[in-house]
Amino acid sequence: MVRTLLVAAVTAALLVPGAQVDAAPAGADLSVDLTAVAAVVMPVVDYHVSVTNNGPEPLTSATVVVALDPRSWITTTPCAFADATLTCSFGSLAPGATTTLVNRVYFAVFNTEATVDATATRTASTPADPNAGNDADTARCRHEMEQIGFPPWPYYMRC
Repeated sequence: MVRTLLVAAVTAALLVPGAQVDAAPAGADLSVDLTAVAAVVMPVVDYHVSVTNNGPEPLTSATVVVALDPRSWITTTPCAFADATLTCSFGSLAPGATTTLVNRVYFAVFNTEATVDATATRTASTPADPNAGNDADTARCRHEMEQIGFPPWPYYMRC
């Protein structure tokens, strides 16, 4: 579709005196990826928050907010943590490049089965992002009891 429109615009510009070709939208099209990796025994998840710059311009800065399950209670850096939310700041990023920040999050779901969801969303970026369709991602984990033949049965986080 875009190629057809571009060909039509260029053809019109060549055939019609004074016609102008509209430039492609400028900005840095960011895509957000959220991957959850569970710890072995404790109710702990390492969230990998990734941003890819699909271009066409270099990224100057971006902010991605990760809405965590309300039972999250402590986390490690590099993202700021408050009220079950991670706020991740990203710096310069060339077109085609990807960068990832990893945060370990602990959940208050001891001795109970539970599902914990997290959603990462780009909330700001410079230059502007021309495509909001790839600016969010969700990860789901489950805290489950494992019956291995003797009580008390341990709980595991699975993502």
